[in-house]
Parts: sequence; structure tokens; C-alpha cells
Amino acid sequence: MSKKISIIGGSGFLGLNLSREFYRRGFDIMIYDLKKPKLNFNFIYKKGDVLDLKNLVKFTKDSDFLINLSGIAEINYSRTNYMKTINHNVLGTLNTLEACKINRIKNYAFSSTIYVYSEHGSFYKSSKQSAECIIQEFCNTFEINFKILRYGSLYGSGAQNWNGIKKYVIEILKNRKVVYHGTGNEIRQLIHIDDACKLSADIITNKKIKNKSFTITGNKSISSSRILGEIFRVIGYKKKILFKKIKKNLHYSRTPYTYKPIKSSIIKPKKDKKLKQGIIEILDELNS
Repeated sequence: MSKKISIIGGSGFLGLNLSREFYRRGFDIMIYDLKKPKLNFNFIYKKGDVLDLKNLVKFTKDSDFLINLSGIAEINYSRTNYMKTINHNVLGTLNTLEACKINRIKNYAFSSTIYVYSEHGSFYKSSKQSAECIIQEFCNTFEINFKILRYGSLYGSGAQNWNGIKKYVIEILKNRKVVYHGTGNEIRQLIHIDDACKLSADIITNKKIKNKSFTITGNKSISSSRILGEIFRVIGYKKKILFKKIKKNLHYSRTPYTYKPIKSSIIKPKKDKKLKQGIIEILDELNS
């Protein structure tokens, strides 16, 4: 019998391609999103917001797997729309977990990002870090098998126009040049969406893997300058890159692995009140 898989946020770049991958593997696809996806196979679709718990619970009933791809992922947008980002990425995630608990869904997967390792990423990074902590605590408490998938730089056909590679392709096609905010030495580990989806499906369906996080990224590190040069070469235009200095970089440069929690300074009273005295004060309060 084919398994039922609920994909929350299945109309996005990752969601569409992951839905196709699971369909090829014989799954019944159920997609919950604000926008109906364009797919050339049969699937169940429900228009809904991840913040609508009642609707979400009703839709995911009888699912064997729940994959949460829903979220605000554009870093620049998250910086100026932090309330919406935190509500959607954190409270929305909690709703998907609550749906699993209510419907007794034991297999949960979450789309995160390599920015959880980074000092950069603005409120997108912060919301994903928060969501990951909540997922671990929730799933351990209610015995749900979770898998956190931290994606690197995804690219491929069907990506949003703000996606790194597609954004530059569009600009070069339009202007025969590209304005790049940075030095060009920034390092990326690109991974094609097809490769990312195959790896994701392998992890999600592996019954032996429980309560683990995975970083899904490419094999090679490549500079932004080389990436842009390759785009010019494939299109057939003469390379023309205008580098501009940026005041505040929201994206990581050399590597995302730079995050360090703020160190805590230990402060103690010069002379602390005795435990006996504290207990006496509580007794006096209760007897008064």
C-alpha cells in the first residue's frame, strides 16, 4: 500500500521538486499551501495557512509522514519583516508539530538551512535556530521521529527570482552585465535541486535514521566570481561584473560555519543569604 505524505509548503521551489521525487517513489502526495502547485500528476491539495492549526490538523489526518517546508526564506525580506518571519517560521513550525501529536504522525521532517551555523542570515537564521530547538524538545517529549535537513545553496529550474543563480541569470540576460554586491571571493557550495531532493527522500524514508540533523550541500566550493563567470560563458556574453562594496552583509562570505553563542559572564553576590534564612522567610510568609 502506498504511503501518504503531507508536504506543508509544497508549492515552493523545494516543495515542487520534492513532491515529484516522492511521487516517483510511489507515495500519495498531499500538499498544503496558500498557492496551488502546478504538477503533472494526481495529488491532493488544500489551500491553507500554516498558522491555521485547525485546518492543518484536519488536512494531515491519516498521514504517515509530515514534511514542513513552509517558511519565509528570503534573508533581506526577513530583516525588515521580522514579526511575520518569526510568526511563520517558529509558530508555524509549532503548529505542524502539534498536528503530528494530535494525528499521531510519527515521522516528521523539517527544512532548515546552513545559516544556523552562521553569524549572518538575519531573522531567517534566528527563526530557523529557534524552530530547530523546539522540534528537538517537542519530538523527544512526544516520541516523534524527527529529521532536520539543513540545505545549502540550492539552484535549478523553477527557483524563485530572488534565488542566487537565477537572479544573476535574469540580470545578465537583461543587461549583459551584473552588479555584484561583494568582493567576488565569497564561497558557496552549490547543490542542484534534483540532487538535494534525492538525498532528502533517502533520509526521510530511511527507518533506521531517527532524531538526526543533516547538512545537504554540494561537493565543491566555488567563489561567487567563478559562478558569475560560468553564467556569462554559458549564455555566451562577454563577462562584465561590477563589484560594489556593501555596508552590511546579511549573507555569509567565506564559510557559514562561524556561529558562536554569546559568552556568559558569571556574577555572584559578595555575601549571599543563607539557605536557612531563606526557608524561614518562606515559612513566615505561609504562616502570616
